[in-house]
Amino acid sequence: MAVLAPNETSRSGVDIVFLQPRTFELTPKEKEWSESIYSTLAVARVETLGRGFPFNPAVAIPSVVAKYQDLLDTPIEISPEGSMRGGISDGGHLVAAVRLKTTEFHDHLFTESYQVPLHVEGGVASAIAVENGQLAYEDVVLGKVYNNKPGTSHAFVLKHSDGRTVQGPDEGVEIWFLAFTGRNLAEDTYNVTQNDAERYFEAVRENPQPIHARPAVAQQARAG
Repeated sequence: MAVLAPNETSRSGVDIVFLQPRTFELTPKEKEWSESIYSTLAVARVETLGRGFPFNPAVAIPSVVAKYQDLLDTPIEISPEGSMRGGISDGGHLVAAVRLKTTEFHDHLFTESYQVPLHVEGGVASAIAVENGQLAYEDVVLGKVYNNKPGTSHAFVLKHSDGRTVQGPDEGVEIWFLAFTGRNLAEDTYNVTQNDAERYFEAVRENPQPIHARPAVAQQARAG
């Protein structure tokens, strides 16, 4: 687990709000939920393409997620327009099906998270993580569980098929993934340190775009 330096109290002018660390392991039912969605979606994708039809993740993914609501204590709000949130697992963790159209290199200083990629549309994606200065960088593996400990800077890096990184949400490249978190991450999202930004540059050859913490929300969470 990454440890804050004694004098590290702000990043990019945003005060760090110290929260109770929340770490966890996925429960068997959480694993069943994510594995069921991934495997069902993989079959649907192959069958659709095999019939000569284009695969539309905005239709297929909400439909598949809706099939497994009974595995959650609180169901996800189903929507084809964007990320689907509001679910709570049997482990008491927040769950979501996220649709992301930009690269967001950031960290959650006090909250562990898990992501399971389901589909990449319009290009390719890589997974990057920097934990205690150690860089991990690989092509995204669909269905793999990516675990980010508190303080680990991480992102799915979106790229066009020719290798150019995506610079904005209107370039037609996106990734869909399932997410498990220990709290609402609006309370615990920060820009990365300069050292981690340098490691990102080593791998991606571009500077990461800044992710702005939400100080108004974070201040309300001070009691944590």
